[in-house]
Amino acid sequence: MITLGLLGLGGFSAWRNTRYLAAVDAQVPSMRERLAALPEQVQDPRQGMAALGPTLQALRDVWRAPENGMGQPR
Repeated sequence: MITLGLLGLGGFSAWRNTRYLAAVDAQVPSMRERLAALPEQVQDPRQGMAALGPTLQALRDVWRAPENGMGQPR
């Protein structure tokens, strides 16, 4: 009985982890586009370092997803 319970909990955990990884993986293309634009932003002195903030914040918060209970990034 305990073995079945542990197997069930392990299966549930694996299912949740798979959903979470798929949600984060779905954000990869948009992050790649934002990162590709960084060299242009850095080389443009009119924009300065403050222009990097939103892109770097989005990268920092990419792990936040409804699937892990943390909701969408700001």
